[in-house]
Amino acid sequence: MTGVETALLPAISKAAGGGAARIGGWAMQQGLEAHRKRATKKALNIPAKVHREFSEPAKLARLLAYFEAPEADHFAYAVAQAYLLEHSNKQAIALLSHLENEFYYSLARWLGEQPPLDVIKLLFAAFQEAVFLESARVSTTAKQSPAVRAHQIQTAASLASASVRNASLLKGLYQQQEIHDFQVSLNSQIVALHGAMKLPHAGTTRQVPYDELFVTPDLWFPPSTNSAGNGSAQLGDALRVTNRILILGDPGGGKSTLAHKLTHDLAAGLIETHLDRTPFLVTLREYALVVGGANRRTVIEYLAENCKSPYQIAPPEDALEYLFLNDRGVVIFDGLDELLDTSQRRDVVQAVEAFASHFPTCPIVVTSRRVGYEEAPLDENSFTRLELGKFSSKQVSSYVEKWFKLDDSIPDRRRAGLTRAFLQDSLFVEDLRSNPLLLSLMCGIYASENYIPQNRPDVYEKCANLLFERWDKQRGITSSLPFDAHVRGALRALALNMFTKHSAEDGISRKVLERYVSSYLRSKRFDNDEEAEHAAEEFIDFCKGRAWVLTDVGAEIYGFTHRTFMEYFAATQLVRLHPNASSLFAYLLPRLREENWDVVAQLCLQILDKTVDDGADDFLSLLLDEFVRSEPNGSTLLRFACRALEFVVPRPSVVERIANVSIDYMLMQYRTDSGLDKRGTLVMHSIMRSTSVENQPRIGAALRTRLQTELAKDRTNYVALSLSVALPNLRMPEGSTPTEFWKAWADENLQLLESTVRRQIDHRSWVANLAVERGLIQLEEGFRRRGPRLFYEYVICGLITSPPTSYRMLSAVNDRYRSTEGKQSPPDLISPFFGGAPHSVDDIERIIVHEFPKYEGAWVRYSHRLDPLVSMASAALGIREGDSLRTPAKWAKVQRISAILALPLVEYEVVKLSLSTPDHSFVRKHIFTRYCTGTREVLAADELTEDILGSLFADRRYSGAVELIHRWMADEVSLLSHKPRRRILPRGKSEE
Repeated sequence: MTGVETALLPAISKAAGGGAARIGGWAMQQGLEAHRKRATKKALNIPAKVHREFSEPAKLARLLAYFEAPEADHFAYAVAQAYLLEHSNKQAIALLSHLENEFYYSLARWLGEQPPLDVIKLLFAAFQEAVFLESARVSTTAKQSPAVRAHQIQTAASLASASVRNASLLKGLYQQQEIHDFQVSLNSQIVALHGAMKLPHAGTTRQVPYDELFVTPDLWFPPSTNSAGNGSAQLGDALRVTNRILILGDPGGGKSTLAHKLTHDLAAGLIETHLDRTPFLVTLREYALVVGGANRRTVIEYLAENCKSPYQIAPPEDALEYLFLNDRGVVIFDGLDELLDTSQRRDVVQAVEAFASHFPTCPIVVTSRRVGYEEAPLDENSFTRLELGKFSSKQVSSYVEKWFKLDDSIPDRRRAGLTRAFLQDSLFVEDLRSNPLLLSLMCGIYASENYIPQNRPDVYEKCANLLFERWDKQRGITSSLPFDAHVRGALRALALNMFTKHSAEDGISRKVLERYVSSYLRSKRFDNDEEAEHAAEEFIDFCKGRAWVLTDVGAEIYGFTHRTFMEYFAATQLVRLHPNASSLFAYLLPRLREENWDVVAQLCLQILDKTVDDGADDFLSLLLDEFVRSEPNGSTLLRFACRALEFVVPRPSVVERIANVSIDYMLMQYRTDSGLDKRGTLVMHSIMRSTSVENQPRIGAALRTRLQTELAKDRTNYVALSLSVALPNLRMPEGSTPTEFWKAWADENLQLLESTVRRQIDHRSWVANLAVERGLIQLEEGFRRRGPRLFYEYVICGLITSPPTSYRMLSAVNDRYRSTEGKQSPPDLISPFFGGAPHSVDDIERIIVHEFPKYEGAWVRYSHRLDPLVSMASAALGIREGDSLRTPAKWAKVQRISAILALPLVEYEVVKLSLSTPDHSFVRKHIFTRYCTGTREVLAADELTEDILGSLFADRRYSGAVELIHRWMADEVSLLSHKPRRRILPRGKSEE
């Protein structure tokens, strides 16, 4: 191997792996990390012409730098998309042709000269081969849904169009250095302007460096059929495996802070996977002002204006186009939820999607509140949805410690003690302190008064009290009639006006604010306009420079420090205007259906519950009446009622009715083919995720009573059974898991329904899995009654649960073996997922290696739900690169288990690939050896297969397994049932 090849192959392989990762998705991250270390380069050949062209060290260095640059990532992703079009040959060939031409001009501009065209074509061919090899590793291409296929074709068309534009731009580009200088200068300005975060405090507004306060939140992949287990990620890591990200979170959950932090980190070069990128932050409430009308701006026009203000840099001609076409720009759209007008939000969504289509390789991040997002969603085939998690106890502790260190009003000697005291005193409101905004406000309240608010309205009200009390103290006023009562009224009216007119956080001018405040003071407190105006000016001057409820947000522009403060004051005004349940419900009903008013409505309900006897009970009763009457196919109103259980404690009859209506709805929404639909799932998640500790016993008892009634009527009602006993297994948004209450609730139900569960074991694999994991039956009995499918199936009524037994069991075995490798003997027993007697590796090997080969019939059904296991088979099923076949006996047992479990997954992958070669026996061998050894040596598949069988299954005790593997590799045995109609035929056979 020449020096050129030695240097170039790893660079090409690395760039290819990055592109493949972005089509493989998050489920592939771990497998890809291991795979990047493998010898992909051995399967590639660099032609001699390329060697000669880049033999000069300086020229080779420039070429290597190119494959480390964002431009190479751009091409890798585009070529990987072409791989996905394997069954649309015309589109794939056309796209690759455009990319090859674009690649020539891109590399020529990078090298500063025009190399021979034939050399560039050969180099692009090698790069394309590397990307295709990586893509085959992480993705399958056949039998996808029509919507996904249509999206891929549309993406290819966008890529082809962008490629033509970029080639034309590069061909005539003479100021590339100017663009580079612009990028460096703009990044420097972004770092300077976004290098700190606000600290809400009763004193003056403070900006503090991120490392002094910021706590990195968790991002979770919500339940879907594309992932075998809940996973959390850092935003930088997520960008590595997907090009388009949607972040959903709760109010005050830190979405905007995260967007600003990402902007800073990208510009500062702190995200290793995205170096040399320039971030562009778009505040959507501001862009919405120019998305339509006479002053309409495209996204790129708006971004060009943003470069000039606030960053004071004019972009050179075609600079933004170059950055977005060559993967050097990242666009962050913050605050989709702040557009309360649904039609305006649709316009903005359309603009974002148009931008994404125009620049198909440009990474894009969008943030929005979770509730209400579905009213105008982004294309789900384009954007990967992530849930912004709540703070864990560890994150709360870290944030609180940092917060009190920053409060100058606290003496140094008190800070450590105050931190400990706050963490202890706030334990009873863990749901509040898990929200970053509320946690910060609670720290401020505790620092001032050693007081912990008990609910959200209490937090906001206390903040307002502190504002007015401090103002009165500063003015030296001690009045029996608090002056702030009248200013509160002005703020309430102002908040409702801003909220209903959708001006949100844009702020209002000082003149308008003075008019609101003075008008109230004139009618309530003062005798003449002059005194009222003077007092209003004093109040506004006091707010200026302070980040506590109301503050200045620009030059003579004022607004609420956070959207939630505006929502709180708007809610208090609404309850004053509609002081009873019927009036308030009538006003809110049309807003509740759209979910845009969810926070305001929930606050209204809490305030009504506090100020009116039975106010919340009557409101929820009216809401359930309306739902039953008019919303048989929707769940918006019902989910609001379920979420209300987090904030209010209704009387028992109302709780019981919420439970009954919810069960009615979920049973009605069940579909034989697909299980519970999305709306039914959301209702269940709302109950589990939202119900407060005070309400859990009542709602739990009501749900149990109703579900037992359903099972008494029909013991085969496995929807009711699954909701009764499998609740802790059901995956939830945001990476959250059921609380200990719901786990205990399900375990108690399992005891009460044990006879029903035992009868269903022979009919439902998930019931057998549950029975094994809870210790009702032994693993051997589960296999005897359900066969191998016990180890693969993990769906309950169409709902994704925790990963199947095979995945979790082998992950646990591998973790334990690897953690003790080279130190001590690995453990013989594993029991993390089995409630009965611990199972030894020998027990599991006896079932899988010795009994599976005796099983008559298919092991598992052909289903897209195997995709996650296929994607992670080499990483999660225990066969990993670097694991020598000459290993200790115990580890060899794990490898044997993994090899057998992988067989139907390999077959599934072969079927989905629908490869053109007729020799599918060879394909099975190749993929099987790839899983077992990580090698890409295609021609060595026969030899490696014999090595594997000889090393792992040499003992005569494994003759049954060896015979099965040989017959399976010869395509004489199928381990899948219900294959798609178009099947792969063995060589020499034709379809009858």
